[in-house]
Amino acid sequence: MIREIFSTTLRTFKMLKFRAGLNIILADKSEGASQRQTRNGAGKSSLLEIVHFLTSGDCAINKADRNKSCIFRLPELENHAFAMKMDLAGQPVIVNRTGAEHGTIVVDPGETSKWPIQPGGGNARVAPNPYAGRAADGPLSGCVVTIPGKRKLE
Repeated sequence: MIREIFSTTLRTFKMLKFRAGLNIILADKSEGASQRQTRNGAGKSSLLEIVHFLTSGDCAINKADRNKSCIFRLPELENHAFAMKMDLAGQPVIVNRTGAEHGTIVVDPGETSKWPIQPGGGNARVAPNPYAGRAADGPLSGCVVTIPGKRKLE
């Protein structure tokens, strides 16, 4: 279950909190808006892009068409960290990623004893948490699993 989506560096990003059960994302239409004014630009699709990005989605730059690039590699966002708190095997986990270091996803695993596959195998390595102390609700634990991305995309 996804519990929260937030940015640890972009102060204008509004934290989203989810509850157990069905959560519905709606965009408000402002008072006085006409029939022709839509709810475009409210961030519903961006929310899906953040979830995809934080769960190891590709993050390429399209040199031919900037509008088709991963939004997290664009200059406006590449140095900002985004994070998601979710449950894995019934335990809270926080994942962090930036566009500048798009090949790395930082995972703060918390308690891992119930995970079906234990961290530390393969190409994963334990490293200090670069986002320590910047989480929305307090410091993250001091040790994280850093997993290199599937491939470096340019």
